[in-house]
Amino acid sequence: CIGSVYAWSLLNNPLEHELGVVAKAADDWGLMHVVPVLSAVLALQGLSAAVLGPWQDRVGPRASSMLGALFFGGGFMLGGLGVATHNLPLLYAGCGLLAGCGIGFSYVPPVAALLRWFPDRRGLASGMTIMGF
Repeated sequence: CIGSVYAWSLLNNPLEHELGVVAKAADDWGLMHVVPVLSAVLALQGLSAAVLGPWQDRVGPRASSMLGALFFGGGFMLGGLGVATHNLPLLYAGCGLLAGCGIGFSYVPPVAALLRWFPDRRGLASGMTIMGF
């Protein structure tokens, strides 16, 4: 589910035609308004995973994954509210900021666990985890 953010480009066209369903309305967002959401997600995924890595080692994968799921799900709900109210900053805060942090929180635990389970095949374990992410 968390890898679904990589399909963001499929949402660009519907977000561009949010108010005018068939043709663009005057107040519709342009592509330059909706594409930076994915950039924010990818940046915050890496930053949150790097910054919170030591914390994740202390609390364990269950707490980190739960926090990631809450941030990711809450971010998409907040982003949906931003789309429903045609509020671009709310879309950025929800789908960009919160969902990006949620992915970062949820990214590290499976990779770290598999690296511990397969110490002799670390490259293969991390590669398979990231491929399935």
